Amino acid sequence: MEPSNLPEKQNDKDLELWAIAERRANFKWHFIAYCVINGFFLFRSIFDHGNINWKMPFFWGLGLAFHYVSVYQGKIDLTRQEFEKLKRDQELKR
Repeated sequence: MEPSNLPEKQNDKDLELWAIAERRANFKWHFIAYCVINGFFLFRSIFDHGNINWKMPFFWGLGLAFHYVSVYQGKIDLTRQEFEKLKRDQELKR
């Protein structure tokens, strides 16, 4: 699967960097949406009811945390390591 909106085809390293940049940009938009939407609902719940409903921000926040981990915490390295291992195994079988 080729990353979307790539200006021009480059080498494999450029494609990989573009994919990383795209995932990080998507995470940032997810975080902005989380802050704006939950900020609105928290503000509204305080003024309408006088109390805060933490269910939606909590569970969405869990999803946001998993999204962060998948983007920034080495998922790419694990994939790269597995790919290189498979590639070495394939070369040894030849």
